[in-house]
Amino acid sequence: MKKLFTYDAVFRSIAIIRGPTVTIRETIKKELKKRGWSRYRLVKELDGAISATSVYEYLRGETDLGSDGVSIIMKTLGLTITRKSNVKRGKRH
Repeated sequence: MKKLFTYDAVFRSIAIIRGPTVTIRETIKKELKKRGWSRYRLVKELDGAISATSVYEYLRGETDLGSDGVSIIMKTLGLTITRKSNVKRGKRH
């Protein structure tokens, strides 16, 4: 089955509608930097769940891992996806 879109394409579309946003890939890369982890360290922590080549290509933006692969990386890094509320709360009179 052919993929119709990738995660990054979806998030870029949302960014156009709602303003600037951060992609999952960018979030993963920022978390690696924050932890001081190399891409190699991430692959080791994944313990064979995803091939090194797939991880490297995904982080370089050359391929998409799909929801399963991205979920595995996010779980390994302790990351979750949350929806940011755009609702502004006013004062009650």
